Amino acid sequence: MKHVRTSPYYPQAKGKVERPFDYVEKNLLNGRSFRTLEHLNEVTRWWLADVNDRRIHGTTRRTPLELHEQEQPRLIGLPTLRFDTAQVVYRIGRAAFPTEATLESYDWTRNPKTIRKEPFLELASGEFIQRKENAAFVGASGLGKRISFQVLAENAVLWDIVSGMRPARA
Repeated sequence: MKHVRTSPYYPQAKGKVERPFDYVEKNLLNGRSFRTLEHLNEVTRWWLADVNDRRIHGTTRRTPLELHEQEQPRLIGLPTLRFDTAQVVYRIGRAAFPTEATLESYDWTRNPKTIRKEPFLELASGEFIQRKENAAFVGASGLGKRISFQVLAENAVLWDIVSGMRPARA
């Protein structure tokens, strides 16, 4: 995946990002007026359940509900506490990681014999940090240690901000 910067206020350059908003504007909002925010929410719930979620997508030939069911096992729940996303962006930017690596984008097929998913996800939960334990990646070159560490580090930044835990000062 390649990150491309585009000009602000130029939706034509953002294709897939802007398309869902266009769809909602033309199919849900177009020609309708709403008395209150509660009325808008009520109409939106109806539209999602009776119109949008039942339509057959032109590319996938499946309904959004079918696609959601397929993705459900890979979805990660939202944090229980609210947090400022700017803190996450700032801290990850300050860390100056060489590439983008997230738990969601991690390629589990890259090296399944050396990096097993269940123990890795346990590390990604950040519980070992709370227990004041250490983690080390040991192995030959090319096994994925750096990218694995980066995924855990980025996840720890998020975990730290959500939990309110702060790193110890030297």
